[in-house]
Amino acid sequence: MQVPPDLALKEAKEHRPIYWVFFLLIVFLGIAAFFAANYQLSREYANREETAVNKSRAPALVKVLIDFGQSKRAFQGPAREGLSVRQALYEVASIAKLELQVSDEAIVKLDGLKSTKEKGRWELYLNGDVLQNSLSRELFPGDQIMLRYE
Repeated sequence: MQVPPDLALKEAKEHRPIYWVFFLLIVFLGIAAFFAANYQLSREYANREETAVNKSRAPALVKVLIDFGQSKRAFQGPAREGLSVRQALYEVASIAKLELQVSDEAIVKLDGLKSTKEKGRWELYLNGDVLQNSLSRELFPGDQIMLRYE
């Protein structure tokens, strides 16, 4: 069965505006999706750059906490390449005007408190772990040294 040409043309004219609406709606949604994705990527990129800039500007620190039993003192300073535990302790002792004696990779005396079997001894912790005979160990950014008189 053949549709008369007038009838086919009439049906095409009736549907044509709705197709344009769908076509424009799909194009609009595509453009909106493109801009939304681009906006999200630009925000992530800017955030990544800000984080990298902030990290590079902030000096990497090494923290030192000295627990004397009744009192505590805390220090922090920049982590330099090649900085050892021994060097950091001597720098802290110099700044705080504390007397520090080290012998055989162990702390013998700090600010008048001697390491003895009877009274107590200085224990050295690095990032929460006991550090024995390793005063020459290199420190890295974020390391925390704790000296505790036990």
